[in-house]
Amino acid sequence: METADPFQTNHTNPDTGEIITEPLPFLFAIEGVCVAFFTLELIVRFAFCPDKCRFFITMETIIDIVACVPFYVDAIKKLSGNDSTAGNDFLSFLRIVRVFRIFKLARHLSGLQVLVHTLRASAKELLLLIIFMGLGVLISSSLVYYAERWASQPDDRNDFDNIPVGFWWAVVTMTTVGYGDRVPRTWLGMIVGAVTAIIGVLTLALPVPVIVNNFALYYTHAQARQKLPKKRKRVLVGAADALKTQSAQFMSSSISGYSTQSTNEGDNASIHSDELPLRTG
Repeated sequence: METADPFQTNHTNPDTGEIITEPLPFLFAIEGVCVAFFTLELIVRFAFCPDKCRFFITMETIIDIVACVPFYVDAIKKLSGNDSTAGNDFLSFLRIVRVFRIFKLARHLSGLQVLVHTLRASAKELLLLIIFMGLGVLISSSLVYYAERWASQPDDRNDFDNIPVGFWWAVVTMTTVGYGDRVPRTWLGMIVGAVTAIIGVLTLALPVPVIVNNFALYYTHAQARQKLPKKRKRVLVGAADALKTQSAQFMSSSISGYSTQSTNEGDNASIHSDELPLRTG
């Protein structure tokens, strides 16, 4: 929002006479509240992190720190009264890093998790696609450059002054976008353009089914996991009564064991007393 004209204000630096464009004050206040929240979250995560050294080298922490630094630098400049615009573009660029915080939602959204797993599983196919596209762009840009150079007349307009300019045209043509800012104007260049478009369609169509199959596989697996019944947590309801019951059962078993042992000892004693008269006789 701060890049839109309705949310910007202009003032002149009295020392240099330079016109400085800044966002409205309420946007700075809203950003301060958000950055304070993220800073507090960062401090709490650091306090409860078991490995302090590894905490600062994780990608999530680096993104949070880089996203919070521009606000504090702006706040220090405002408090010190420094209206210099040096480094403002770089700090504004660092604010783009805040967009990557959306990847934190991956742990809560199954769709993002499926997308990440699909890209990981399809790494070889994506690399193959990039290699094929690179070769096609290099060959097509070279061919269209020489085709336009050979077949055109001296007074004809030529959009391809060099081969690197043809890279952009080849990418746009192979991806079937077709902006039309640079086009071949000779019959030989048009033939090269038609062949480039066909090759681009075939190049994109080859690895895409593999990526789609991987996405369907992980998506089906994620949906099946969501439909599984969740495990119920065992809650100790009436734990004191359960302990009393267990102790009562233990006491009763010990008493019954003791009574059985005493009965067996009494029987053995009676047998020995019966045998004594026989031996004396």
